[in-house]
Amino acid sequence: MNRSKKMKLSSAVGGDLETQFQQITGKFGSFMKGIQANFTTMAIVMVNEVKREQLALDRSNKVVEELLKLALSQGDVFNAATIFSAEASKLNVFFNLPQEMRRQYVINILYPTSSC
Repeated sequence: MNRSKKMKLSSAVGGDLETQFQQITGKFGSFMKGIQANFTTMAIVMVNEVKREQLALDRSNKVVEELLKLALSQGDVFNAATIFSAEASKLNVFFNLPQEMRRQYVINILYPTSSC
């Protein structure tokens, strides 16, 4: 093979390799951006979960304090706190009620009336 043919062949192969390398580099960059977006989403979810757990813990800690304000017996405070810690929906209702309605709500939970 003469020298000019070798250079053309080498140039053609090199050009193809360079193009392939650029394509792979571009795809890798896109792949890495996707991974970064996923990690960002996971980090946001984890932060929100930590905040949610902290809010739930704060409310659980505060429930005994709030129950003591209702002039309930110690046994009723204990039982209501146990119910509220097991049933978050009831705890949410309790904290969303006006102060003057909370005592009756707790009594209704502790001593449900039979509807039969």
